[in-house]
Amino acid sequence: METFYSELTEMLKLMKKRDVIIIIGDSNTKAGNEPVPEAIGNFGIPSFLKLPSSGMERWHNKLAIVTGASVGIGAACTKALLSAGLRVIGLARREQKLEELKESLPQVQKSKFFPRKCDVSKEQDVLAAFEWSEKELGGVDVLLNNAGITRQTELVAPNNTEKIRQVIDTNVMGVLWCTREAFQRMHKRGNEGHILIINSLAGQQVLNFIDVLPSFNIYPATKFAITAMTETYRQEFQLHKSKVRITGLCPGAVDTNIFPDEIQFYVKNMALLEPQNIADAVLYALKLPQHVQFVIPFIQFSYNTENRGEAVKK
Repeated sequence: METFYSELTEMLKLMKKRDVIIIIGDSNTKAGNEPVPEAIGNFGIPSFLKLPSSGMERWHNKLAIVTGASVGIGAACTKALLSAGLRVIGLARREQKLEELKESLPQVQKSKFFPRKCDVSKEQDVLAAFEWSEKELGGVDVLLNNAGITRQTELVAPNNTEKIRQVIDTNVMGVLWCTREAFQRMHKRGNEGHILIINSLAGQQVLNFIDVLPSFNIYPATKFAITAMTETYRQEFQLHKSKVRITGLCPGAVDTNIFPDEIQFYVKNMALLEPQNIADAVLYALKLPQHVQFVIPFIQFSYNTENRGEAVKK
């Protein structure tokens, strides 16, 4: 592992002045399995790329849209963006949860949070949400594609079409529709914009826990699609000479409600990330200079059972 970090640091030094920086970290080092070398900081970021002390000023009072904003990562990111001075439209299917989130906010932030019911798996819902944002609030500057779901089934299970389609429509088509609508508006205005996608470690490799977990079925395929889409967006944004950036974040398992109730028993012993960890990474990406594209495949998790053994490391 020490050799890995050494090689990674040298590679990043060579890439420091390039347009694309890829950061790979390992949360398991925090659990005492192996110490992180001094050259590696939070989230595996080398010291020369530590979190800037400033950079959010240019986003003050700008408008962010967060999908899946009602709970978990979405709620944590919504709070972080509001605290950083942005206005936030929170999109989610459960309107009541959005209202509960608003009530939990400090009084000074409530007027800057705009909850709106939206199912990103439905194109018309997405179109209506972005048209409303443009008309009422002046258009989006930051988009955080966070909404994602899983369903318990197998690819070979009978009568699974509806479950498979739900996952594809939310995890892939929802990102496509939201990103398309955000980019068109950002690019037309000609201002700096930033689109972030919460991907997954499952978009880097298909994890083989089939002996202890139910099948991940179509979920990894949707996340591999997002990995390819993120790079394609980067290329297309560059083609259009746009001021819009793209960032992909690939965490491992996070303590959210994405796991269906049927498999909660299987995941309860995992060493899970906290939603705030992801919110911190989102703010990091927003603080970076405009010319830096930031892709973070950064955190795995442990599966702590007697018959599973030590943490899995990337």
